[in-house]
Amino acid sequence: MIGILITFFILKLTFDSLLNECNRLADQGFSEEQIRILKSRLVKLNLDYENGIIDEESYRKNELEMMRDLNNALQQKKGGNI
Repeated sequence: MIGILITFFILKLTFDSLLNECNRLADQGFSEEQIRILKSRLVKLNLDYENGIIDEESYRKNELEMMRDLNNALQQKKGGNI
């Protein structure tokens, strides 16, 4: 039971961190569409996990993919490609 709670809190912190990063990107001039898509993916991922549709491993895999997408968006922004 304690392990489940710890896992939940870790995933919640990661969710909040990704959401904060989306908000920060919006402040840096990323398009509303880009941010909306990232936030939608994040919320869907979180709901799927909470509802038992995906397991922790799938959650982490998708989370990592979103982090890579955020990093790519940042790199493109720095390079002036967006």
